[in-house]
Amino acid sequence: MDGKVGRRKDSNRRFAIGTGVAIGLAFLVSPLVFPSCGSRDPWECLRLFSVMFLLIALPLAVTLSTLERREGRIRWLGRAHTSVAVATVLATWLTLFSVASLLGLVLGIRKLPNVVAAPEFGVVVLLVVLLSSRYARPLLQWSGAAPSPRFNGSRSKDSGIRRAAEFAGVTVSFIAVIVVAWIFFGVLLQRPLDGGLWIASFYLAMIAGTVAFVGFVAFGLYRFLRRELTD
Repeated sequence: MDGKVGRRKDSNRRFAIGTGVAIGLAFLVSPLVFPSCGSRDPWECLRLFSVMFLLIALPLAVTLSTLERREGRIRWLGRAHTSVAVATVLATWLTLFSVASLLGLVLGIRKLPNVVAAPEFGVVVLLVVLLSSRYARPLLQWSGAAPSPRFNGSRSKDSGIRRAAEFAGVTVSFIAVIVVAWIFFGVLLQRPLDGGLWIASFYLAMIAGTVAFVGFVAFGLYRFLRRELTD
C-alpha cells in the first residue's frame, strides 16, 4: 500500500514538473513566432501572443504531463490529470496576459521579449515554469487526483480555507516577483529609456517588489508563529 502511495506521489510530482516545463517551453517559443509587433496596437500583440501560447501550451502540457512510461508501457494518467493540465495552462495564460497588459498599459510595451534577443529573459521563463508547477499541485488536490494535506492534523473546512489563503498569498507574491523580473530583464536591459519611461518602470518595479517582499515576510512569519503555537 505504501509503495502504491509513493508511486502516486512520484507520478503527481512528475505531472506538476512536466506541466510547468511544457508551459515554460510555450512561453519561450511564442514570442519567437512574431518577435516584433511593430506599430500594431498593443492589444493585438497580446491577442497574437495568447493564441500562439495556447496553441502550443495546451497540447504540449497534456502530452508531457499526462503520459508516463511505466514497466515498459505508456500509461495515460486519466481525465482528472488532463483537466488539471488544461486548467493550469489557462491559469498561467491569464497570469501572463495580466502581467503583459499591465506593462503595456503603464509602459507602452509593444514587443514581447524572447531569449534569442535577450538571453537574460530566461530568468522570467524559469519563474513561469515554477509558477505553473505551483498552480498544478493544488489543482490536483482540488480535483481529487491527489490527496489533500492535513493542516495541523485536520482536513476540516477551516483548514481548507487556511490552505487556500496561504496559496493565494504566496502566489500573488510570486507573480509580483515575475513583474519585477520582467521589467528588469525584459525592459530596462533591452533598450535605452527616456526619463519618463524609466521613472515609470522604476516605480512599477518598486511597487511589485514591495508586494512580493511583504507577502513572503508575512507568509514566513505566519508559518513561524503557527509552528510555535502548535509546539
